[in-house]
Amino acid sequence: MNSAGSALTSLKKLDFWAEEAAKALEGLEYSTFLVGTKVSGLLSENEEILC
Repeated sequence: MNSAGSALTSLKKLDFWAEEAAKALEGLEYSTFLVGTKVSGLLSENEEILC
């Protein structure tokens, strides 16, 4: 699969997960939405080296 096909597949998965998140949040009131991730130590260390 080429990178364009891979990106399209990822976007389709994004839509699915966005819908799942919206369903999970039904009934809750919120004014902001924050998405986060856990970064591996190696990735964090490489970022420090590059900056």
